[in-house]
Amino acid sequence: PVMTPLNSPLKLPVTACSIRPWRHFAGGALWAAKLQPDLPILGTPTQPSSGHRYMERFARTVLGDVAADDLGSVLAHEHLIIDFSCRLSDENLLERADREFDISQRWLLVENPASDIRNLVRDSVEDSIDELAPFADAGGRTIVDVTTQGLGPNRSALQEVATRSGLNIIAGTGFYVHRCHTDVVHEASAEELAEVMIRDLCEGDATGARAGVIGEIGVDGPETCEIKTVDATAIASRVTGA
Repeated sequence: PVMTPLNSPLKLPVTACSIRPWRHFAGGALWAAKLQPDLPILGTPTQPSSGHRYMERFARTVLGDVAADDLGSVLAHEHLIIDFSCRLSDENLLERADREFDISQRWLLVENPASDIRNLVRDSVEDSIDELAPFADAGGRTIVDVTTQGLGPNRSALQEVATRSGLNIIAGTGFYVHRCHTDVVHEASAEELAEVMIRDLCEGDATGARAGVIGEIGVDGPETCEIKTVDATAIASRVTGA
């Protein structure tokens, strides 16, 4: 709910991060830097030239940009806050959520991790902070949270985790697998989906937090909509350098 809404028709205006001015040029991100010198091209250094600022290498976290040299040890694929209920293997098993978990039934989760809704929804800031403590104590500095559309992304929660844990948290943008797609994702074009990602990387969501990486992008089938989201990812990546 805190990311770009996808429950309404996508009618996106051309923005400062729009793909349209340079989408037909070779060299995507570098052309973007030349045409829009104030557009942050994520992690893409360009040669200094007259009238254009030099792009330092950096990562975009939910609390702001961080120099690459300050990232330290990185966990590159995590889900601190996630609603993975779209993967529930059998809705008839929802009744389990009303029962106290019995450790003797752990084998059920090992055999089928998606068989219990309680194993699929992680929405506790406190739990996330507690679980990050050993990583921080061992010298870890950065977490990449690749929870994208369809998986219940929550930037405000990630901001709180980052503030209280002292860690750098990089949020992902994009669209997960067909099973988790909304009707709007099915109906939108690859270019429209790319524009959502570009806006998320360049402008951010309602919290003001911007994404810093594209992903997790999922492919199960592949279904037609999944191929489209991969195409959209390529467009957004070429434009922003993310």
